[in-house]
Amino acid sequence: TTAAATAAQKESAMARGALLAAESRATALEEALRDVGGTAAARAKHASILQADAMSQIESLSAKLSQYERDLQESRQAEVAAREAAKAAAAALDAQQRRAKEDLEERGRRHEDALSACRDAERSAAESMAARRLAEAAAAAAAAAA
Repeated sequence: TTAAATAAQKESAMARGALLAAESRATALEEALRDVGGTAAARAKHASILQADAMSQIESLSAKLSQYERDLQESRQAEVAAREAAKAAAAALDAQQRRAKEDLEERGRRHEDALSACRDAERSAAESMAARRLAEAAAAAAAAAA
């Protein structure tokens, strides 16, 4: 889009230059007609033809210049839109990465909680086994003593 904008600017400058050249040529032709001998009617007719030709060229170049300026404006708008879209995409990616990181951290916390619960259960089972063995030993000692 930047290349298109640059090209449009160059074409706009060329069109302006051509427009100035056409106006200058029309002025020079009018001056030349004043210097050329001949009847007033012939000079007026010739000047009218040259003026019409110059006006036609001016209108054509003016239309081209307007089109180049519109193209340049559209190109700039497209460039701005592209920048905004890139910013929005970057923001969406950042948000997605942030959510993924938070999800991973939450999963890590749940995993640690589950591991802790497993250790507690293992400890409780070991204590229960030890208490059972102690009770069995006490029962066996009581039976032997009786």
